[in-house]
Amino acid sequence: MTELVGFRAVRPTPTGLIHGVRDRLDALERDLAAARSALAEAETELLAAAQRFAPEPVALTTTQVAELLGLSRSTVTLMIGREELASVKVGGSRRVLPRDLDAYLASISAGGAA
Repeated sequence: MTELVGFRAVRPTPTGLIHGVRDRLDALERDLAAARSALAEAETELLAAAQRFAPEPVALTTTQVAELLGLSRSTVTLMIGREELASVKVGGSRRVLPRDLDAYLASISAGGAA
């Protein structure tokens, strides 16, 4: 066995420990930021995929029709009452079938009722 002359064990200094811990924390913060960024990207992709594969509604509520047309719910209800927009009764609620909404939009674009 060889003897090391002039070398002795060195204990880490408190300052050295602090710098080491600080460096490790900095690295962990960078890793965490990268992980958060990847998670946000994955979440965006999942939401986009969910929207692409979301089933079309069978019937729309008056609130949904109002949002689609940029009108108030009460205006849509009046349009239904005036029979400008066809609807069906489901239970105690009024619903507009997508085909009826399409027909209404086609009629107004052709110069029909508005």
